[in-house]
Amino acid sequence: MSDTQNRDWSHDLAWSGPPPGGGSAAAAGAALALGILIMLSRAAAAKTEQLEAWRKQALVVATADEAVLQRILQVFSSGDVLGQAEILGAVQPLLQLLDIAAQALEAASKLKPQLAAHMQCDLEVAIWQLAAALRGGAAIIALNLSLLSEAEERDALQKKVDVALGRGEEALQELQQKPD
Repeated sequence: MSDTQNRDWSHDLAWSGPPPGGGSAAAAGAALALGILIMLSRAAAAKTEQLEAWRKQALVVATADEAVLQRILQVFSSGDVLGQAEILGAVQPLLQLLDIAAQALEAASKLKPQLAAHMQCDLEVAIWQLAAALRGGAAIIALNLSLLSEAEERDALQKKVDVALGRGEEALQELQQKPD
């Protein structure tokens, strides 16, 4: 990897200091996966505009999640209890991530039949990075939702998670069933 910024970001993740955290890593992984899908789409002469928009969104989500985590750590370090606003703030970027990952997996499913055999390995890398972003994001959201005191709001958010997770998992199953 020649991009110094990416190497610095992974160092920041590994360092014992403040964030980024798992949500940011999941979003960055989705952005990398989308980069692979863009590369493969170009090779297959397919459109890349929507993939590029999702890639940029994933990077925005990574940054937003990092900011949310910094705010949560400030609350914890001051001895305060997380308010509903902080919890909802932690959930929102990750809901976007789930939607991005699900849509990207659906796009990968449509792209797969257009790819030459030697491109299938790259596609697999993208698929599993997107699956990790989808499932990791859902796990982090589940933790945050468990902290919400209002059941109605928690249930409404859980429905959004279930829809995005269901779409992504369905696309994953389809990708695993299609012949290369």
